[in-house]
Amino acid sequence: MVREKFKKTNSYKNVGGDKSWIPVDYDGGGDGFYIDLNPGPKGKVGQIIFLSHETGPDGPHFPDFVAYLEDGASKLEAGKY
Repeated sequence: MVREKFKKTNSYKNVGGDKSWIPVDYDGGGDGFYIDLNPGPKGKVGQIIFLSHETGPDGPHFPDFVAYLEDGASKLEAGKY
């Protein structure tokens, strides 16, 4: 499943983890968002991907770290946390 999505989007390179992925947050169980500094051919340096310990990487979910922070701030202001 993960490999099929990668072939489709080419947004990120590795299906298991990459030293150029910088952790942004995680849930303590192995899942979390990462800044991708080495994206696939159709990805963008700095994009935010999600890495699940069960299914592997997914995304990108945000185009960059600023968009990730803005999303969190909006949710905080809306009382979702």
